[in-house]
Amino acid sequence: MIKRDRETLAPYNRPFYYPLVVAGGEGSVVRDVDGNEYIDLNSGLGVLNLGQCHPKIVETVIRKVKSFMHYSYTDFHYPEPVELGERLNKILPVKCKYFFASRGTEANEAAVKIAKHYTKKHYFIGFMGAFHGRTHATMAFSSTSPVQRRYFHPIMSGVILVPYAYCYRCPFKLI
Repeated sequence: MIKRDRETLAPYNRPFYYPLVVAGGEGSVVRDVDGNEYIDLNSGLGVLNLGQCHPKIVETVIRKVKSFMHYSYTDFHYPEPVELGERLNKILPVKCKYFFASRGTEANEAAVKIAKHYTKKHYFIGFMGAFHGRTHATMAFSSTSPVQRRYFHPIMSGVILVPYAYCYRCPFKLI
């Protein structure tokens, strides 16, 4: 499978730290093609915080897919995003308007656009070692893996990366 992957899929920014071929998973465990089980500390890059194949999520997805699979709520109206926003407004201390995204990088791209539009400013501060996505703008904020940025320079300008305020491991060796 690894050989076929390398022959078929573009390597663009996939460093492959481990030769793991995932076959399935349940809860906090993923299983490889040889039946070995691993604790899933990746959580699908943070989007599967309730674990793999959570029964309530699987049931909800099946019910929804039987109705229809996807329609862009950014172009048309449908109940689920509105109902979720209304539910959030009932439990949050302030009433908000929402932008729902299918992944973190999309949410971060939207945040950059919104900040530029409303502030009319074009400079941002990000943290060294942070990861915000692999799209053009979010790569400017992400410095976890140089291989993900290597071929895409110049990346978005106006992003200044600073170290976390963590003196114990200060990159400037001040203490």
